[in-house]
Amino acid sequence: MNADEIKMAADVQAEAFHVPVALFNDLFFQFFK
Repeated sequence: MNADEIKMAADVQAEAFHVPVALFNDLFFQFFK
């Protein structure tokens, strides 16, 4: 595995988790408002 493959995997994971984390944070703040 070279650096480009590692970076690509990291980018894919960041993309995959971006929306769920945003939704979770929104629910979290709504719940504790």
